[in-house]
Amino acid sequence: MNIVLPAAPDTSPPTAPGRPVVSAVTPTSFTVGWTPSTDNVGVNRYEVWVGYTDFVYKAGTTPPGTTTFTVTGLQPNGAYTVSIRAIDAAGNTSFSPQASTRTPPVGSGCVATYRVTGTWSGGFQAEVTIRNTGAAATSAWTTTWQYPAGITVTSSWNTVLTRSATTVTARNTPWNGALAPNQSVTFGLVGSGSTAIPVPNLTCVSS
Repeated sequence: MNIVLPAAPDTSPPTAPGRPVVSAVTPTSFTVGWTPSTDNVGVNRYEVWVGYTDFVYKAGTTPPGTTTFTVTGLQPNGAYTVSIRAIDAAGNTSFSPQASTRTPPVGSGCVATYRVTGTWSGGFQAEVTIRNTGAAATSAWTTTWQYPAGITVTSSWNTVLTRSATTVTARNTPWNGALAPNQSVTFGLVGSGSTAIPVPNLTCVSS
Protein backbone atom coordinates (compact mmCIF):
# COMPACT_ATOMS: atom_id res chain seq x y z
CA MET A 1 0.00 0.00 0.00
CA ASN A 2 1.33 3.38 -0.98
CA ILE A 3 1.07 6.07 1.65
CA VAL A 4 0.76 9.60 0.32
CA LEU A 5 1.90 12.19 2.78
CA PRO A 6 0.27 15.61 2.72
CA ALA A 7 2.31 18.36 1.15
CA ALA A 8 4.22 20.53 3.55
CA PRO A 9 2.49 23.86 4.15
CA ASP A 10 3.82 26.89 2.31
CA THR A 11 5.49 29.10 4.91
CA SER A 12 7.79 31.08 2.62
CA PRO A 13 6.76 34.72 2.15
CA PRO A 14 7.14 36.49 -1.19
CA THR A 15 10.13 38.71 -1.71
CA ALA A 16 9.48 42.33 -0.81
CA PRO A 17 8.05 44.45 -3.63
CA GLY A 18 10.28 47.28 -4.81
CA ARG A 19 10.05 50.69 -3.19
CA PRO A 20 6.98 52.44 -4.67
CA VAL A 21 7.57 55.17 -7.25
CA VAL A 22 4.98 57.96 -7.04
CA SER A 23 3.95 59.88 -10.17
CA ALA A 24 1.09 61.95 -11.61
CA VAL A 25 0.52 63.74 -8.30
CA THR A 26 -2.54 66.02 -8.15
CA PRO A 27 -4.19 67.75 -5.18
CA THR A 28 -6.44 64.69 -4.66
CA SER A 29 -4.64 61.71 -6.21
CA PHE A 30 -1.37 60.08 -7.19
CA THR A 31 -0.29 56.99 -9.11
CA VAL A 32 2.13 54.48 -7.61
CA GLY A 33 4.16 51.77 -9.34
CA TRP A 34 6.51 49.08 -7.98
CA THR A 35 8.80 46.21 -8.96
CA PRO A 36 6.94 42.90 -8.57
CA SER A 37 7.63 40.28 -5.90
CA THR A 38 8.64 36.69 -6.53
CA ASP A 39 7.44 33.65 -4.59
CA ASN A 40 8.19 29.94 -4.45
CA VAL A 41 4.56 29.19 -5.37
CA GLY A 42 3.16 32.45 -6.70
CA VAL A 43 2.07 35.91 -5.64
CA ASN A 44 -1.70 36.07 -5.20
CA ARG A 45 -2.26 39.85 -4.97
CA TYR A 46 -0.84 43.19 -3.90
CA GLU A 47 -2.33 45.64 -1.40
CA VAL A 48 -1.58 49.37 -1.49
CA TRP A 49 -1.30 50.88 2.00
CA VAL A 50 -1.39 54.65 2.48
CA GLY A 51 -0.54 56.67 5.56
CA TYR A 52 -1.88 60.16 6.30
CA THR A 53 -1.33 61.95 9.65
CA ASP A 54 -1.71 59.11 12.22
CA PHE A 55 -3.98 56.96 10.05
CA VAL A 56 -2.90 54.06 7.81
CA TYR A 57 -5.41 52.42 5.49
CA LYS A 58 -5.62 49.99 2.57
CA ALA A 59 -6.28 52.07 -0.53
CA GLY A 60 -6.83 49.13 -2.87
CA THR A 61 -5.81 45.71 -4.17
CA THR A 62 -4.34 44.61 -7.51
CA PRO A 63 -3.89 41.16 -9.08
CA PRO A 64 -0.33 39.77 -9.30
CA GLY A 65 0.29 40.96 -12.86
CA THR A 66 -0.67 44.57 -12.08
CA THR A 67 2.00 46.69 -10.42
CA THR A 68 0.46 50.16 -10.68
CA PHE A 69 -2.42 51.74 -8.79
CA THR A 70 -3.98 55.20 -8.63
CA VAL A 71 -4.84 56.40 -5.12
CA THR A 72 -7.75 58.85 -5.08
CA GLY A 73 -9.74 60.84 -2.54
CA LEU A 74 -6.68 62.54 -1.01
CA GLN A 75 -6.45 65.86 0.79
CA PRO A 76 -4.74 68.76 -1.03
CA ASN A 77 -1.42 69.88 0.45
CA GLY A 78 -1.15 66.67 2.44
CA ALA A 79 1.88 64.54 3.35
CA TYR A 80 1.40 60.86 2.53
CA THR A 81 3.34 57.60 2.80
CA VAL A 82 2.69 54.55 0.65
CA SER A 83 3.88 50.93 0.80
CA ILE A 84 2.98 47.74 -1.05
CA ARG A 85 2.07 44.43 0.60
CA ALA A 86 2.59 41.22 -1.42
CA ILE A 87 0.46 38.22 -0.44
CA ASP A 88 0.78 34.65 -1.71
CA ALA A 89 -1.95 32.00 -1.89
CA ALA A 90 -1.08 30.65 1.57
CA GLY A 91 -1.40 34.09 3.15
CA ASN A 92 2.31 34.73 3.61
CA THR A 93 3.09 38.42 3.23
CA SER A 94 5.91 40.91 2.76
CA PHE A 95 5.97 44.72 2.67
CA SER A 96 7.90 47.01 0.37
CA PRO A 97 10.01 49.88 1.65
CA GLN A 98 7.97 53.01 2.26
CA ALA A 99 7.81 56.00 -0.08
CA SER A 100 6.65 59.53 0.74
CA THR A 101 4.95 62.24 -1.27
CA ARG A 102 2.94 65.43 -0.81
CA THR A 103 -0.13 66.49 -2.72
CA PRO A 104 -0.04 70.09 -4.00
CA PRO A 105 -2.51 72.70 -2.79
CA VAL A 106 -5.56 73.44 -4.90
CA GLY A 107 -4.90 76.23 -7.36
CA SER A 108 -1.13 75.77 -7.52
CA GLY A 109 -1.49 75.13 -11.25
CA CYS A 110 1.22 72.50 -11.57
CA VAL A 111 2.65 69.38 -10.00
CA ALA A 112 6.29 68.29 -9.79
CA THR A 113 7.45 64.66 -9.68
CA TYR A 114 11.00 63.66 -8.69
CA ARG A 115 12.81 60.42 -9.49
CA VAL A 116 16.40 59.20 -9.25
CA THR A 117 17.63 57.97 -12.65
CA GLY A 118 21.11 56.75 -11.66
CA THR A 119 23.46 56.31 -8.72
CA TRP A 120 27.16 55.69 -8.18
CA SER A 121 29.56 55.89 -5.28
CA GLY A 122 29.13 59.36 -3.79
CA GLY A 123 26.69 60.69 -6.36
CA PHE A 124 23.38 60.43 -8.16
CA GLN A 125 21.39 61.76 -11.10
CA ALA A 126 17.74 62.78 -10.83
CA GLU A 127 15.03 64.24 -13.02
CA VAL A 128 11.99 66.35 -12.18
CA THR A 129 8.86 66.48 -14.32
CA ILE A 130 6.63 69.58 -14.18
CA ARG A 131 3.04 69.10 -15.39
CA ASN A 132 0.47 71.83 -15.92
CA THR A 133 -2.66 70.73 -14.02
CA GLY A 134 -4.61 73.91 -14.65
CA ALA A 135 -7.18 74.79 -17.29
CA ALA A 136 -5.05 77.56 -18.83
CA ALA A 137 -1.54 77.71 -20.26
CA THR A 138 1.33 78.70 -17.97
CA SER A 139 4.06 81.21 -18.68
CA ALA A 140 6.35 80.28 -15.79
CA TRP A 141 6.77 77.66 -13.05
CA THR A 142 8.80 77.20 -9.86
CA THR A 143 9.35 74.06 -7.81
CA THR A 144 11.08 73.72 -4.44
CA TRP A 145 12.20 70.85 -2.22
CA GLN A 146 14.50 70.06 0.68
CA TYR A 147 17.75 68.09 0.57
CA PRO A 148 19.46 66.85 3.75
CA ALA A 149 22.72 68.48 4.79
CA GLY A 150 25.64 67.04 2.84
CA ILE A 151 23.83 66.80 -0.50
CA THR A 152 25.19 69.17 -3.16
CA VAL A 153 23.83 69.82 -6.64
CA THR A 154 26.83 69.90 -8.96
CA SER A 155 25.04 70.54 -12.27
CA SER A 156 21.56 70.87 -13.77
CA TRP A 157 19.95 71.35 -17.18
CA ASN A 158 16.68 72.70 -18.57
CA THR A 159 16.17 74.74 -15.39
CA VAL A 160 17.55 77.71 -13.44
CA LEU A 161 18.44 76.09 -10.13
CA THR A 162 19.55 77.75 -6.89
CA ARG A 163 20.04 76.54 -3.33
CA SER A 164 19.79 78.26 0.04
CA ALA A 165 20.74 76.12 3.05
CA THR A 166 18.78 72.88 2.52
CA THR A 167 16.14 74.37 0.18
CA VAL A 168 16.48 73.83 -3.57
CA THR A 169 14.55 76.11 -5.93
CA ALA A 170 14.22 75.31 -9.63
CA ARG A 171 12.62 77.71 -12.11
CA ASN A 172 11.85 77.48 -15.79
CA THR A 173 14.30 78.61 -18.43
CA PRO A 174 13.21 81.16 -21.06
CA TRP A 175 12.23 78.33 -23.41
CA ASN A 176 10.25 75.88 -21.21
CA GLY A 177 7.99 77.97 -18.98
CA ALA A 178 5.01 77.95 -21.34
CA LEU A 179 2.97 74.76 -20.85
CA ALA A 180 -0.45 74.03 -22.29
CA PRO A 181 -2.97 72.31 -19.98
CA ASN A 182 -1.74 68.80 -19.09
CA GLN A 183 1.57 69.41 -20.92
CA SER A 184 4.77 68.54 -19.07
CA VAL A 185 8.47 69.32 -19.20
CA THR A 186 11.44 67.56 -17.58
CA PHE A 187 14.69 68.90 -16.20
CA GLY A 188 17.64 67.05 -14.70
CA LEU A 189 20.40 67.42 -12.15
CA VAL A 190 23.49 65.69 -10.81
CA GLY A 191 24.21 65.65 -7.09
CA SER A 192 27.00 64.53 -4.80
CA GLY A 193 26.62 62.97 -1.37
CA SER A 194 24.67 59.99 -0.07
CA THR A 195 22.64 58.18 -2.71
CA ALA A 196 20.31 56.76 -0.01
CA ILE A 197 18.39 60.01 0.45
CA PRO A 198 14.59 59.71 0.56
CA VAL A 199 12.60 61.04 -2.39
CA PRO A 200 11.86 64.66 -1.44
CA ASN A 201 8.42 66.24 -1.34
CA LEU A 202 8.14 68.90 -4.03
CA THR A 203 5.91 71.96 -4.22
CA CYS A 204 5.08 73.58 -7.54
CA VAL A 205 3.49 76.92 -8.45
CA SER A 206 2.88 78.39 -11.89
CA SER A 207 1.74 81.65 -13.40
